[in-house]
Amino acid sequence: MQAIDSKGTPILKIAAGHTTTAPSAPPITFSNTVALASCTKLLTTICALQAVERGLITLDAPLDAHLPELCRQPIATLDAAGSLSFRARTQPLTLRGLLTHTAGAGHDGLDAALAAWRASRGEPATLADRSSDIARRYAAPLVFEPGAGWAYGSGLDWAGKLVERLNGGVALEDYMRVNLWDPLGVRDATFRLERRPDVEERLVQTAERREGSLEESSLVCDVMRH
Repeated sequence: MQAIDSKGTPILKIAAGHTTTAPSAPPITFSNTVALASCTKLLTTICALQAVERGLITLDAPLDAHLPELCRQPIATLDAAGSLSFRARTQPLTLRGLLTHTAGAGHDGLDAALAAWRASRGEPATLADRSSDIARRYAAPLVFEPGAGWAYGSGLDWAGKLVERLNGGVALEDYMRVNLWDPLGVRDATFRLERRPDVEERLVQTAERREGSLEESSLVCDVMRH
């Protein structure tokens, strides 16, 4: 962790912990890299708001022309008997909804209706799908009418796809490099570890807490390797 004052002067710099859960693991240093995982939602939000600032989209404009794969989706409901039903949405999908988790774009790891829908189609869960094609990976029914609820889900993934399409099809990582990372002097950032072996070799192992202990987990890093 490093804290810098308004003049750019470091006032605190400290590293703690170890690179894996092994007792003999080396200590973490400032040269190590870490998986940001869902913290990338902040970066994607900044990119999306840059698009708003540049007049490419507004927060409340319907997204049908930009994200047809999402906008054509019905709303899925799972009843107490385990039966799925679907209805058409009546409210527009907007960037504001995607950024605030109120669009109805859920996640099958968190929503029973989406999990049942995936299973009914014989498809793997989203986290088991290593495809980098967001428009295919997250093309799933909504879990409520846009604006009628809140659900942590795929909204920011779709916002990232929107940023790509509003900027001529540029990959989100390339957009971030030019518009965020380079201006801030960030050199060791990537969404795909295979592109940056120098980043991967310094990566701190992620872990999960299970029954009062920490166990190594490869989930986040596996996603970044595909």
